[in-house]
Amino acid sequence: MPKQIWVVMVAVLVISVCAFGDTTVATQWETTPGAGEALNYNSTTGYALQTGTGFGSATGGIEVSSVEGLDGALSASTSAYTIDDGLLTFQTAAGTADNWSWGGGSLEIKGCIVGITGTGAGGACQATDDSTVLVSDDFQSVIIDPSVKVGSLTSPGAVFGDVQGTINAQLAAFLGISTVFTSPASVVDIPLTDSGTGKLPATSGTSFSNVTTAAPGGEVQLVAAEEWSFSSTLMVFGFALGIFGLAHRFNLTKSVVS
Repeated sequence: MPKQIWVVMVAVLVISVCAFGDTTVATQWETTPGAGEALNYNSTTGYALQTGTGFGSATGGIEVSSVEGLDGALSASTSAYTIDDGLLTFQTAAGTADNWSWGGGSLEIKGCIVGITGTGAGGACQATDDSTVLVSDDFQSVIIDPSVKVGSLTSPGAVFGDVQGTINAQLAAFLGISTVFTSPASVVDIPLTDSGTGKLPATSGTSFSNVTTAAPGGEVQLVAAEEWSFSSTLMVFGFALGIFGLAHRFNLTKSVVS
């Protein structure tokens, strides 16, 4: 009988260990469409696709207005948290003319989240906090897809492949998630305007300058593991030990032979 009890307890321990960091949650970053958020692909950029003057540029990036958690199990509220002066910039590897397909590159989101990354009184954002890196990402590819669907919108857009990187440590701790997000669960899709000022050319492969993002904005979902501490694993195992100990004491684990 003790052998049977130990088999069950070992099984509980294995399950507890497997649970360590296994649950995944997503952070969703809301981008704002509009003028001034320019994407460029031409001979000046070396036929790379990039925001403004490139990765890390202070202007010409895509405005990021808020971030929220998408899993009810998060330790923090799943409300959206406003980002002051949020800016997404990226740059692919150099490409070739007449080809809307690029190799890997880098992407980052900078800005300040009041009460989380702000360094002023009460967590207020200071001017210097706007340069805080909230997301640092390396991707392996980008294409212009003619039918990107974000919400109810379907339009041409930039679709990023093999997205993985890190989330700001303060934000990750606040949300109770890992700092690391991974592919293929993480998604970066940016719809582009196909009419009016700042529109994407109708002919695939055509060079362009100052193409703007389309409403309602892009979809940036970065999926990380929910933090499950080792102490939490020990608590689960300890609870299981207690239950089986009581069961054994009151002979609830006794075999019944017919």
